[in-house]
Formats: sequence, C-alpha cells, structure tokens
Amino acid sequence: MHLYNIRERHASAAIILAGLAALLLPACCGRGTCPGARPVPPADAAVAANGDASSLPAVEPAEGPADAGAAPAEDAPPAPEAIVTTVPDIPEGPCPGESQCTVTLHPPAAGRTVRYVAEAATITLGLDDVLAEARERRETELLEFLEARSGGEDPIPLNEAALAGNRVPYVVAALLDDGKAAVREDRAGRDAETIVRETWDWIGCGGGCRQAGRQYRFAVPGEVFFRTTDLFEDSF
Repeated sequence: MHLYNIRERHASAAIILAGLAALLLPACCGRGTCPGARPVPPADAAVAANGDASSLPAVEPAEGPADAGAAPAEDAPPAPEAIVTTVPDIPEGPCPGESQCTVTLHPPAAGRTVRYVAEAATITLGLDDVLAEARERRETELLEFLEARSGGEDPIPLNEAALAGNRVPYVVAALLDDGKAAVREDRAGRDAETIVRETWDWIGCGGGCRQAGRQYRFAVPGEVFFRTTDLFEDSF
C-alpha cells in the first residue's frame, strides 16, 4: 500500500511538470528565445501576428558609424605610361630594302682629316665631309669641337668629341654608308677596300624592349668593328 502511494505521487508530480512546461514554452518561443530555436526577425514576427506584410512600414537598412580606425579611401594611382624613346629610323644607306650589302670605300684624297678609333679599326674621314654632315644634321657640339681645332692639327681625334655627346657615331656611320672613309684593319695592318654594312635588331624584356641599328664588318663572317643604335624602345 505504501509503495502504491509513492508511485501515485510521482505520477502526479510528472503531470504537474508537464502542464507547467506546456504553459511556459509558448511564451518563451514566441519571443524567439527557445533553446536551439532560430530568432525571429521583427518584421517576420509582425507578419505572423497580423497576417499582412503590406501594412508594415518600409525598413531602411541601418548605417553603423564609420570605423574610426579605417584608413580613408584613396584613388588608385594611374597605371604608368609606356616609355618609348625612338631615334630616327635606320637610314637605308647604300642598300635600300636590304639588311646587308657591301660598300666600296673612297678614302679622302686631300685636305685635313678626322680620325675615329673604333673596335679593332681606325676610321679616317675628310674634315670637309665631317663638317658638311654635321651641319646637315645640326650637330652643334661637334661643329664647335671642330671649329676649336682650327690650328692645323691633322688628323683631328674625333673620339674626344664623342666624349661630349653620343651623336658623333651617327656622323661616322653616315659617311661609312656613303663610302667616304678610309678604314684600316688594325690586326691585319691593312686598309680595307670594301666593308659590309648590316642592320641588326634585338627584342627582349618579354617583347617589351627593342633595339635596332647598323653594324659594320670587314667581311662576312667576321667581327663587327663599328656599330650604332638607331632605335630604342622600352615599354616598362
């Protein structure tokens, strides 16, 4: 009999607890606070209560205060422009439309001369021819250098003028193209009757750099004794 009363009391307590849970759970879950439940947004809760979403006012997204620690936005710097430096196009010279040709040399016959020491070669030019070419090309520094050597010095060392600027080789190349020069092959100790004039081209930097110009040999095959860079392009 005593055991029966204990079981009856436990059953009554369980019934009472179940009733309390049924009363409390709807209240807390309506506020979206049930354990493991997803919180209900205010608008969704209002729709659930009213049954009509059109009656709700439009809700603008809230704008929070700017982050005081964030750096101010800056415009991105413009992309660097390509650097292109171009010397005038390579002169066709004695072989238009060809990359290689032979030039017959005509050494200066009389008058004062100008001497340019190249790689394994000595180039002798007529002073009048150099002056005429320098005037045509408006090479002011070279003209001033030559006019200052009016004391009868012969030959005039043109390499000293080259130290003042890099335009002297273009005057020398122009006269070589015309064959108005005497070219001595230093190693062989003899004057050349002809030289070979070629154009050269180089591309590098993954296609972003290009150089081109002229070069001169005594024969092909043979080493280059004089060279100019007539074109230079750099896109970086």
